[in-house]
Amino acid sequence: MKQFLLILVSLLLAPWLKAQELTYKQVDNLPYSTSADAYAKERCRLDLYYPEEATGFPTVVWFHGGGLTSGNKFVPEELKNKGIAVVAVNYRLLPKASLSDCIDDAAAAVAWTFREIERYGGDRHKIFVSGHSAGGYLTNMIGLDKKWLAKYQIDPDSIAALVPYSGHAISHFAYREAKGMKVTQPSIDEFAPLYYVRPDAPPLVIISGDREKELLGRYEETAYLWRMMQVAGHKATYLYELDGYDHGSMANPAHKILLDHIRRICPDNFYQMNRSQAVTAFVTTTDRRRDFAKEYIPFGKTNAEKPLTITLDPTKRFQTMDGFGAALTGSTCYNLLRMAPEDRKRFLTETFSEREGMGYSYIRISIGCSDFSLSEYTCCDEKGIEHFALQSEEIYYVIPVLKEVLAINPKLKILGSPWTCPRWMKVNNLQDLQPFESWTSGQLNPAYYQDYATYFVKWIQVMEAAGVPIEAITPQNEPLNRGNSASLFMGWEEQQAFVRDALGPQLKAAGLQTKIYAFDHNYNYDDMLDQQGYPMKLYEDPNAASFLTGAAYHNYGGDRAELKTVGARFPQKELIFTETSIGMWNDGRNLSKRLMEDMREVALGTVNNGCKAVIVWNLMLDNDRGPNRKGGCQTCYGAVDIERSDYKTITRNSHYYIIGHLSAVVKPGAVRIASSESKQAGVTYAAFENTDGSHALVLLNDSDQERQIEVNDGKQPFAYKVPAHAVVSFKWKK
Repeated sequence: MKQFLLILVSLLLAPWLKAQELTYKQVDNLPYSTSADAYAKERCRLDLYYPEEATGFPTVVWFHGGGLTSGNKFVPEELKNKGIAVVAVNYRLLPKASLSDCIDDAAAAVAWTFREIERYGGDRHKIFVSGHSAGGYLTNMIGLDKKWLAKYQIDPDSIAALVPYSGHAISHFAYREAKGMKVTQPSIDEFAPLYYVRPDAPPLVIISGDREKELLGRYEETAYLWRMMQVAGHKATYLYELDGYDHGSMANPAHKILLDHIRRICPDNFYQMNRSQAVTAFVTTTDRRRDFAKEYIPFGKTNAEKPLTITLDPTKRFQTMDGFGAALTGSTCYNLLRMAPEDRKRFLTETFSEREGMGYSYIRISIGCSDFSLSEYTCCDEKGIEHFALQSEEIYYVIPVLKEVLAINPKLKILGSPWTCPRWMKVNNLQDLQPFESWTSGQLNPAYYQDYATYFVKWIQVMEAAGVPIEAITPQNEPLNRGNSASLFMGWEEQQAFVRDALGPQLKAAGLQTKIYAFDHNYNYDDMLDQQGYPMKLYEDPNAASFLTGAAYHNYGGDRAELKTVGARFPQKELIFTETSIGMWNDGRNLSKRLMEDMREVALGTVNNGCKAVIVWNLMLDNDRGPNRKGGCQTCYGAVDIERSDYKTITRNSHYYIIGHLSAVVKPGAVRIASSESKQAGVTYAAFENTDGSHALVLLNDSDQERQIEVNDGKQPFAYKVPAHAVVSFKWKK
């Protein structure tokens, strides 16, 4: 059955003419594979051609022909200036590579497009895969045989359409030749698209040249694929035979068919708007169907009945934000440095880059060891402060990673906290003052207050000399916790005296502007009656208070309402949130549960109660919750977990997303502003004004229904339908 090519003026010329008014940019030779193979590094490159200011546009992944043995990437002229992006792909070739390598490269390029196209303004739901001859064969293989894209966590059924031009449906002739078969001898095996006909495949648009001019029965085999897809129950398989065109010349008219099907599948918003005149949104759903997906939203009111209207009031202003991030522990840095350099750079860029990633802006590190260090140590284990020196964990793990991160985000803020003082400074209690040579528990001997303050000064100075500026410190991590693998008990009276008489004066004398945050422990003060209101007790001493910027909190006990209590009583003092973890005890890898709860309690809950910064615990642990040590947390998960088998495969957990949803749109220096209260159950949000004048809104929908919202900043409203069980971050210019 023939479908003749009569696609001329009927192609809806107006959208194409409008598309030609856009400006287009081409970025060449982008790597898309992480293979260490030298030939893969040479060939696995792609060119990206896209409309610079448009958003929501479709993308065609284009594979060149050449019999799988030759050819190079190019953007077809017929697809330029059409309001779409084109990803032109090079892949490894036979016989230098195997057929599996060729197909795997094609899958990796499509996966790259799904991951990256939204950065350039495209819509990952409008990705079309196409190619001519060998490129058509690759299109068929990765679209019909699901295992190739599954390797990259991509469902091929999410491809908008497969559009092979004169691509093999049987096993490729170059593969058959390599097996000693004649090119006239057909075969259908695991490398034949026909082997994988299925009813649930993406739309399949099969285009062939004239049957009398095509190569070796190419029309007939593609027609058989068309028929078998129909027999299998597929409802959207189309077959075109281009009369008068041979195998080489058929590509030109085939491009018109491809463009026509793009128009049919994307009829309403072929491309949506100028990016600079739109709202940028990041969306994550608990089922990961939208995985920090970037979208662009036009301004305008909704026609929906009774939307949730969120009105911003920039005249009512609250705290200024310092940033959001995670802890770079020794364990985290160990795992990062086990990654291949290119994989590590990609992950750190995705995490910390302002332009190319989430823009994490604050990290926490330990002064000496933490319970997620590779061993117990301090920077002065030999008695005498003159023996102070950085140790191997800082020199070979932490500082190298910090420098990589600072190269990506030079504005990054860093907070340091000790888990213990040197053991020679410890005593069993403040009455007996007996030496206490243990990493766990003990108290700081008042006789060593000055030496310990010097320890902090030296640490700050040596880190800054290494190129790592320190924004702030806390005198002690979890001062009421005696039981950690490295710990020190420091009640409020001790910390007050230490800050007032030693730490504060020594920082000042050294000319350091490093901030000091008190406490650094739980909302409930570990239920110790004599420690209730810990930081407020410090503030009651005006001399101690003069050295303190504010207080830091964790959430392993108590209620975040304590933040509001402290903030109301001492509004001139800052609040920051410095640690929370997920783990086996709270179903930490269950995103459907943790994303909702952690966004509500940790991210929005702390910010809406006055915190200027939000920092979660380990940025990265391995899939065995480590490296960890006896006595520390052996049931914790990281914000992300990496597979020990390859130090490449990463699972992103709730904490990675909740920080990213804040840091992506709320920049350091932003001010939290007032917004109207939510009148719908399960919907929580916070609004901000950035230093560049843009507005940001971070919203949680913890309900079973979509929520239609309309946001009004007093100048230009916009509307959005928030998915059920989702977090959405918005940013827009006023």
